[in-house]
Amino acid sequence: MNSNRGEGGCPSEIRVFTFTIMGVRIGIDADQVAAVMDVEAAAGRGLPIRRFEELLPIGHGPVAYAAPKVLLVRGTEGTSLLVIDHPDDLAVVSVKAIQPLPPVIAGGCPPLLWGAVAGPDGVLLLVDLLRV
Repeated sequence: MNSNRGEGGCPSEIRVFTFTIMGVRIGIDADQVAAVMDVEAAAGRGLPIRRFEELLPIGHGPVAYAAPKVLLVRGTEGTSLLVIDHPDDLAVVSVKAIQPLPPVIAGGCPPLLWGAVAGPDGVLLLVDLLRV
């Protein structure tokens, strides 16, 4: 995980790549994202392409992608391609601002969802793609 080090060598902040799918803001550790590309370019790579809602369900019913892009994700088992929507930017998040998920929510969530950050633009859900 990318970070600046604070007291005791612990990170004081992390950089996350943010995007929004059907109104849900999501952040991924920027070190896990090797590239962002168009769907057509990703299809030519010969790797299987997964949609984000296959990893983390978003809402009820089908997910509509208005501005889809594909992330080239660095994982423990090589690289993979993941369709996201509305890529935003890199954001720096203070570790002190990260809140664990409440137990009632965490118990029913996939393990890749590990925290949340409340901010002026709403809640940013933090996802770790290495937990897939």
